Amino acid sequence: MIVGRSMPRHNRGLTLVELMVAMLLSLLLAAGAFTIFSATKQASITQQDLARMQENMRFTITEMINRISVAGYMGCARSMIDGNANLTSTVAVNNTATASWMPDFTVPISATNGASGAPDTLTLVYADAEYPIRVASQANQSAPLSVWRDKNYEKHLTNFNVNNGSVMVVGDCERSAVFKLTNGLPAGAAAASVTATTPVAVASMQHSTTGNTSAGIEHVFGGKPAWARKLEAVRFFLATKTVAGKTISSLKMRKIGQKLSQADELIEGVEDFQVQFGIDDSPFDGSADRYVDWSSTLPLRRISSVRVTLRVNGGRPVTDSSGKADQDVDVLRDVVFTVKLRNQVGEFL
Repeated sequence: MIVGRSMPRHNRGLTLVELMVAMLLSLLLAAGAFTIFSATKQASITQQDLARMQENMRFTITEMINRISVAGYMGCARSMIDGNANLTSTVAVNNTATASWMPDFTVPISATNGASGAPDTLTLVYADAEYPIRVASQANQSAPLSVWRDKNYEKHLTNFNVNNGSVMVVGDCERSAVFKLTNGLPAGAAAASVTATTPVAVASMQHSTTGNTSAGIEHVFGGKPAWARKLEAVRFFLATKTVAGKTISSLKMRKIGQKLSQADELIEGVEDFQVQFGIDDSPFDGSADRYVDWSSTLPLRRISSVRVTLRVNGGRPVTDSSGKADQDVDVLRDVVFTVKLRNQVGEFL
């Protein structure tokens, strides 16, 4: 008779219960690995957003500081002496969306205060500081300005792209006038004039009615030392755009002559832009004693600094119609910085 015997234990298969336990443990391990992977991926995306935001913000803050700090610069000219307005402009103001932008060049700094928490805007006017063009003479208010064609003349034209249509400011240390250049200036002076220590030739800067509200400017220059400079103006504001059916909000900068649609985009993902102005109260030591929002009654001659607040997200398009990224709370940042004006506005009013 054949006697049956049991199979060795190490040759037996897994029971159903053991298989189910093993599968459960495998699923738990897979779920844990997936959770770690998802968290790592999200952390990587967040870090990339933060890195991109920081790099973009460095550029944007530098750009804004450089322009805010020189607001109101007009050389040595003063715009008001003993109550007499001596900063004048013949350039027509144009603030429509579809036309070339021209602000009020007699106001060095201005803003709009967004209602009910809406974003603000900030407008700055200033002259290019380097290589001022020396005025030789001017026969009368309607006559062109004769300017020395020396190395400063060449460098100013080249470095600041001065050409037909450029807005210029001419001034001595008492008064100044703004006009639009209406002729192409000669460039490429002879080597002798570029390197000479004394001026050797003159060129004419026209200011006809083309682009100006009058054929003349408001003062006659040349009787005392006077200089001409290219005038700059910028406006910072927020605007939205649509990307793949979603909205993104950006900080933009509009320059002289640009249409609203042509404004330069500085950084994407800016949800809010707020501006406050530091007011220097008595005893007028050049430091801000309080910060206030913009208003039409703001004492311009007491502005000593500007405080800017930017709320920035990761810069990805979102479904919110105003470009506010609620899902990007991990990378939502309020960036606040204060800029001291080199030329306190009161010096020019």
